[in-house]
Amino acid sequence: MDTYIADKGIKFGQIPDSYVIFISKKDFFGQGKAIYHIDRVLRETGDVEDNGFYEIYVNTEIDDKTDIAELMEIYSSSDLPDNNKFPKTCVGMKL
Repeated sequence: MDTYIADKGIKFGQIPDSYVIFISKKDFFGQGKAIYHIDRVLRETGDVEDNGFYEIYVNTEIDDKTDIAELMEIYSSSDLPDNNKFPKTCVGMKL
């Protein structure tokens, strides 16, 4: 992905961080969480390597009482909710 957003000759440290967020209906990891963050781990040492690429998996299946689960419920609802925590999201959905 970095080759598409970086000019030729740019140094790796100058490339902006990349976030890829996958939203699904199912909890594919099966761990009962609404959101999962994937880290790059060096197997040999267990150290987390921050390479500026971040993967986040969110699902609408699990309500683990977090804000993200509440927001996903709004997105997956067929009704137009009134939610004081996410008023701009709810107003935008009513347009």
